[in-house]
Amino acid sequence: MTRILIIDDHAMLRAGCGAMFAAWPDVEVVEAGAGEEGLALAASRVPDVVLLDLNLPGLSGFDVLKKLRTEVPSARVIVFSMYENPVYAARAIQSGARAYVSKTDRPETLVEAFHAVMRGEDYLSHRMAQKVAIMELRAGDNPLRLLTERELDVLRLLSNGRSMAEIADALAVSYRTVANVASILKRKLKVTTMAQLLLLATDYMSDPAKSQIGTS
Repeated sequence: MTRILIIDDHAMLRAGCGAMFAAWPDVEVVEAGAGEEGLALAASRVPDVVLLDLNLPGLSGFDVLKKLRTEVPSARVIVFSMYENPVYAARAIQSGARAYVSKTDRPETLVEAFHAVMRGEDYLSHRMAQKVAIMELRAGDNPLRLLTERELDVLRLLSNGRSMAEIADALAVSYRTVANVASILKRKLKVTTMAQLLLLATDYMSDPAKSQIGTS
């Protein structure tokens, strides 16, 4: 019996992926809508594969990934994310994920990723692998590579329209911590005002191909 844990805050997505996997023989699917719930299920059910979103309420996907690596090391993690930016894929693999799949990829891509990680292999789609390779060759082109996981989380939440107070609640940190991270982001991304940072976050997260970031 292969046990799959899906950690995603979108009920419809969990239902769709769960139905696909549950239709396979000898597969059990369990679901969680948030990071803490997912970690508790992972500890009690010890899944073979975890399908993990990065954009979660409470603990971020990167936080969950790090905890899974130490608390349930046998679980093979497939990050299943809306973000097509190669920085996220590279950071996820570096943090212990065995595969990274975009939610815009073909459904068959998720199936390929599942079979690859069950064989003990890492997996990136051909399209994402190309993006990561190009990013590594052009190391100076993508300033998101300079950001920590916490900084990426704050930038992501800013791009979703969250206020500083809402980000503090979502990440379970103080308002002062979020303000300090925002100041660091402005310095690293070469903008001077919060309005510029908000615009940049929204623009870049929606179109990672833009090369003008940091030139304002």
